[in-house]
Amino acid sequence: MNQINNKNQRQNVIIGVLFTFCILSVYLFIFPLINATSLSKENIFIISRLLIWCCTLLIYIYVLLIEKQKLLLWTEVNYPILFYIKSYLGISILLLIGVFVIGILTKLCGFEMKSSKISEVVALFKDNLPLLIFTCLTAGFTEEIIFRGYLLPRLEYLFKNSTIAILISS
Repeated sequence: MNQINNKNQRQNVIIGVLFTFCILSVYLFIFPLINATSLSKENIFIISRLLIWCCTLLIYIYVLLIEKQKLLLWTEVNYPILFYIKSYLGISILLLIGVFVIGILTKLCGFEMKSSKISEVVALFKDNLPLLIFTCLTAGFTEEIIFRGYLLPRLEYLFKNSTIAILISS
């Protein structure tokens, strides 16, 4: 991780972390208001995703103009290609096992697998492939940039403890 050298930079990092929590809190406050409008579910979903992109943009602008450093503070490490292949396979296998175990447990416990909300979301995406792609890109990209790219390294710097930083950013 690049070093944050002086007191002013440390203050900017603290303010940036608080700023990030504030804009995400505002998003959480605004979303129910948008949901209460007479807009279609599709439009509400698009607006909510655009708001997340706006949050990401605001954080990026803050980093450029106030912190005056890179968004991603860590130094890049190059691993051999075999590491990436093993990691991908390991994560995929763990996910499959997890889905399988959860499926068995829900059946054994007698939980219904039907949900009206899930049915609504499936219907929304079933007829709108561009919305599905936009949502997937938004979820993956913005979440990783905000929480893993911006917050995590700064929280590690502030707390000098990666475990605390991971718990807070999660």
